[in-house]
Amino acid sequence: MKEDKIKDFIDLNRSEFDDIERPNLDQIWSSVENTIPEKRFPRIWIVFAFFGIALLGTLIYSNVRTMQKLNNLENYVLQSPTHKSEHERLIKLVSDKELEIKKQSIDKSQFEEIYQELEELELNQISIEKDFETYGNSEELMRTLFKHYERKTKILEILLLENEKRKYNEDINRHQI
Repeated sequence: MKEDKIKDFIDLNRSEFDDIERPNLDQIWSSVENTIPEKRFPRIWIVFAFFGIALLGTLIYSNVRTMQKLNNLENYVLQSPTHKSEHERLIKLVSDKELEIKKQSIDKSQFEEIYQELEELELNQISIEKDFETYGNSEELMRTLFKHYERKTKILEILLLENEKRKYNEDINRHQI
């Protein structure tokens, strides 16, 4: 019975079924493609990639500049045996004094003026290294660097002596009480 109703419906409407146009598949697909969101590379990753490349470039540039600066000083020192031995001697003196100070664990607040002088010397050393970079190697710069090391050694010795005096005075005061 159902088949008859469907058959009758088809027979009655056959002319309309014959006039139906075939659908335009290209138009349907283009409308479907327009509704699908396009997968794009997130912009945040582009920013991170750019930042990473910039950071890497900066680090490489900084490393190259530091190596050039060290190479200028080291090359000049290594070119002359007298400079090399003197440089090594002064570096050892300074490092030995600094090691003694670390062993004694000196309180910086008790010797602010001396530590301030040491900070100024560090700034001078940076300036001397910049001069080596700017003006190249010279005998005068080498002598200035050696005087810098000698002065730093003397200031470190003063710091050690002042610390010894402070300890001695504290011991005397304890015994007097």
